[in-house]
Amino acid sequence: RVPQKPKNQLENILCDADLYHLATDEFMEKTDLLWREYAMQGPKLPYDHWLNVSRDFVSNHTYHTRFGKESLQPALRENLKLLNQRIKNLKK
Repeated sequence: RVPQKPKNQLENILCDADLYHLATDEFMEKTDLLWREYAMQGPKLPYDHWLNVSRDFVSNHTYHTRFGKESLQPALRENLKLLNQRIKNLKK
C-alpha cells in the first residue's frame, strides 16, 4: 500500500525492493509501460496527466533502508528531473 509504512527492517527492505525501479535507468520506459497497461483496463488517461501523477508519486517517495537513502534516493531525484523535462517538452 502507498504510502508505505514499514514497521521493521525486513519490511523496510521489501518496500525498497518493491519500488526499486523508480531509481533505475529503465524508469521512464517502465512509466510508459504502466501508462499503456492502465489504458487497457479502462478509460484512457491522457499521457500528460499520467506523467503528472507519476511526478507526484515520485516526488513523495522516500526509500527506507540506508542503501535506499544513500544509493537509490539520488537516482530517484535524477529520474524526477527526467520526468519533469518530459512534462515540460509536452507543453511545447
